[in-house]
Amino acid sequence: MKGFFLFLGIVLVITTDGQETQKKEKQKRISIGVNFSPDYDFRTLKNNNGSSSSDFVIKSRNDIETAKFGYATGLIVNVRFSKLLAFETGILYSNKGYRTGEIDLYYPLPDPSLPTQYKSLYSFHYLDIPLKLNVTTGKGKVKLIASAGLAANFLIKESETVTQIYFNGETNHSVLKFLRVFFIMISFILEGFCCSKNCCFII
Repeated sequence: MKGFFLFLGIVLVITTDGQETQKKEKQKRISIGVNFSPDYDFRTLKNNNGSSSSDFVIKSRNDIETAKFGYATGLIVNVRFSKLLAFETGILYSNKGYRTGEIDLYYPLPDPSLPTQYKSLYSFHYLDIPLKLNVTTGKGKVKLIASAGLAANFLIKESETVTQIYFNGETNHSVLKFLRVFFIMISFILEGFCCSKNCCFII
């Protein structure tokens, strides 16, 4: 059984130009901006060996695990070749992952000092380097941008936040951190934007 992460639904991208250098040719432009996007993330599980036990584990996890909100933020660089075509890269920090609902705990003998439920929040911290080509169409203040390319995702850390819930309503939080280095994931990017001067919405 192997796990894959599916990061869905970048809702809003806000870009502000920090520096802009115009070449002699008007169409050639380099711009540096700040990017922020809230994400809605989840993971998918794949049964590689085809066993019924793996299917059972996948079903059990799918019953208790659900998506969580994450985000990505960082600097982007846009190199415009023409009014139609531009290249985009940069470096972004992103927080992705998933979570569980509240899970009941059962004991042979009741004990008020022990938690009755718990829930977990799984976070995966990445440095992302996108490499994209943007095609811009439209006139006026609102333009449509089609974007396609690749992104190198470097997993730098993962953590699990466990919340214990007690009978009287009190909670206790603990964080388990796992350091990961030299893990690289290549993801494909295919996006569409509707942009005004400083704000872009994915469509």
